[in-house]
Amino acid sequence: MQSPRTVLLCAALLAAPALPPRATDVPVEATPTAVTTNDLASALDMRCWSYSLHFPAPVSGVFLRLCELRRRPGGAWSRTYLAQSFGRRTSGQPSLQDVDVKVLVEDEHPAVVGVRLADAFQRQTWETRPDFTDTYSPVDSAIFVDGCLALAIDEDIPGYPNAMSGSEEYMARVIALEITTE
Repeated sequence: MQSPRTVLLCAALLAAPALPPRATDVPVEATPTAVTTNDLASALDMRCWSYSLHFPAPVSGVFLRLCELRRRPGGAWSRTYLAQSFGRRTSGQPSLQDVDVKVLVEDEHPAVVGVRLADAFQRQTWETRPDFTDTYSPVDSAIFVDGCLALAIDEDIPGYPNAMSGSEEYMARVIALEITTE
């Protein structure tokens, strides 16, 4: 005769779920994908942003300047410039209407930032290197805050630490690109 303990152990084993199928038993499909700029930046310990700017009418000049926006107690934004302005100007007729912009920040070289505007690239020295701690970057859309293109956003949503909304009302700090034209 079997003890009640042995009977319970046998019942537990019989009621236990079966092991999941081995990975080789599950059919898998794989599709190649392209390596994105963000993939490369992550692998190389870099931060990068890439945007295409479109102006409603051609302009003679486009100028970029990295800045940090901080929310003031009254709700307005204060602006601190982080690097020198960089721009492109055409001679003669205004001809800049669609312009690509790239910003590259490499962790291995913390003193410099790379900025590409149209067909020109410049390595700049930060006047003040921003702190990217607790920031996220919008990847599916362009967000403008106080007239600047947001690159990295730090939000403070009461009661929801580490949450992201993309709503300006919760933004406390924004690393951005000021864009001016002539």
